[in-house]
Amino acid sequence: MTLKKEIILFGSGTPRTGGSLVSNLLSTRNDFLMTTDLLHFFRFIYKKYNPLNPKNKKLLVSELCLRLKYRFKVHLKIEILYNKIKYSKNYKEIFLIIISELKKKVNKVHYGEFANSEWRNISSFLNLDKKFKAFQLIRDPRAILVSFKNITFEKNLKYLNILLSWIDSIRYLKINKKNYSSKRFLVIKFEDIHTNPKKISKKLSNFLNIPFDQNMIEKKSWPKLLKDNIYQVNISSINKKKVFGFSKKRTSNWKEKILSWELALTQELTEPYLKEFGYKKIKVNEKDLKDAYDKLAKDKDLLKKIKNYKKNKTISSIKLRDPSNPKNWSATNFEKYPNKMFVKTPDFKKYLKDFKEIKKSIKTL
Repeated sequence: MTLKKEIILFGSGTPRTGGSLVSNLLSTRNDFLMTTDLLHFFRFIYKKYNPLNPKNKKLLVSELCLRLKYRFKVHLKIEILYNKIKYSKNYKEIFLIIISELKKKVNKVHYGEFANSEWRNISSFLNLDKKFKAFQLIRDPRAILVSFKNITFEKNLKYLNILLSWIDSIRYLKINKKNYSSKRFLVIKFEDIHTNPKKISKKLSNFLNIPFDQNMIEKKSWPKLLKDNIYQVNISSINKKKVFGFSKKRTSNWKEKILSWELALTQELTEPYLKEFGYKKIKVNEKDLKDAYDKLAKDKDLLKKIKNYKKNKTISSIKLRDPSNPKNWSATNFEKYPNKMFVKTPDFKKYLKDFKEIKKSIKTL
């Protein structure tokens, strides 16, 4: 199954790098659907339903439709989607069928998704088809730390794991830049989007070989254009409310909120990459770094990971929680359930009930 004129895009980065912002920017166009963490093809689908027999395809479709229903209020009909997928030969064909159904909901031609924390799968995506394109977002790690700390449901010092994730993402970014041409892989800095949105919008449009659309930078029109549930509007980590458009303040707010020991630790761990990507170091006291490691002594697992990175330069791909497990999902309606997990919302029990019914019906296939 090939779609010659259709643009298919994939983006990733660590949490709080501006994935929702770029998705919103592209989705304001009348020809582009760019979702955020909606499909999560590599997390939930790719190579997860082998062998691709009728029973597993039905399970794939059922789980997808159920997840979209309860997490995003996006409704796809199981039987209709299954009837289209049951003759597919591989995961690429399944992917193309699913995105075709998603595009129909908002009548768009092109499709893309930003999937948080999937930078290791950017190469997997690009290798699916030579026509596919991808981008990776990068943001000052000090800003990411502050933002992630304010929005995560992880307790105590667990939020500091984001620093190792940032380093890992940069390593893969450098590998992808080396392995793929600039026509297929693009790097975008969060700070550049906010300081010069028109320039970045044109750069992104040129990368996709589509004309620039003024809606991409007219933030007054965004609330109306992004009303559908299929779009995930960016949520501020400060006031937990939806944020549309661009603001230079968002590139420097972290300076007022980061603690001295957090700053010292972040700069020590990410120092090799700060200058390379244009992030200036701030002078810190030796005591601040000592304070950081005194605090880390309270979390032995985290301290072990950091020491292992400093000694061996290795970072594990294993996440704190399995993100494919519904018990570990964050609550999608962040305005209503800030810093909460899906399991603590009323929809979780409904999801489990429906899931049990689906499992029963699949057994009869």
